[in-house]
Amino acid sequence: MDRGCHVAQRAVEIWGNICKYIGPLSNAPKSKRPKSASFATVVKAVNDPLTLAKLNVFISTAKRFMPFLEGFQTDKPLVPFLSQEMYGVLSDILKKIIQRSIFDKCTQSSICNLDLKDAEIMKKSKYIDIGFVAKESLKQSKVSEVTMVEFYHQCKEFFKETAAKIMEKSPLKYAFVRDLDFLNPNSIVNKSPNDQIKKIERVLSKMCQDKLINITVCDDIIKQYSAFVSQMKIEHKEDFEKYNCHTSLRIDSFLGIYMSNQVE
Repeated sequence: MDRGCHVAQRAVEIWGNICKYIGPLSNAPKSKRPKSASFATVVKAVNDPLTLAKLNVFISTAKRFMPFLEGFQTDKPLVPFLSQEMYGVLSDILKKIIQRSIFDKCTQSSICNLDLKDAEIMKKSKYIDIGFVAKESLKQSKVSEVTMVEFYHQCKEFFKETAAKIMEKSPLKYAFVRDLDFLNPNSIVNKSPNDQIKKIERVLSKMCQDKLINITVCDDIIKQYSAFVSQMKIEHKEDFEKYNCHTSLRIDSFLGIYMSNQVE
């Protein structure tokens, strides 16, 4: 997607020159035109007044995915941040097409349950957000109102299919992944301690079921975690709020520093 985004961006930048080059060639005698399939593809794109708008919709969408895809291609332990960042990506796509009153009720645990086939929760095509640059490109294309409405409808279907694929494959569906947020430094100092303790309890319950931990140590773990949360909120809130999983220390190293200094 990264390469595709850069290619699309470059195409937009030189589109004027492409049109100047293709124009005379496409009107030249057939014997003088390039015979490659790629030339035919470019001619078709030049003759489509919506090409720039289409490219800009793709670029805008790809740019939203790229930081997530690049950030999680690492051997760092990032699972505690997966649900939060995936929720952000999915939210940005859904906000384009879902009515605000419906979207505002969504949470990490419920967002994947939205029925995208339900027309009642969807915005009308003309109100969806295709992005500022794409919208300006569409205005400059000078296409008819009917063509413009059809383009918005096509974009709506594109965003629906994109969101549906994320929802189908998303780890947000799994409570265990969402509950690992109890290790997120930002959440430790900013979310309700009771909510965070419920998360670690559910994680420990699952680990006990799968025989990954001995149940006899769970009470001590919860007690130590509760004390840790209280201490960090008082003594190191700023450090925890500034934590960035992509640019700061690995989460295990970061938490290890503070856990080693925790008052028993």
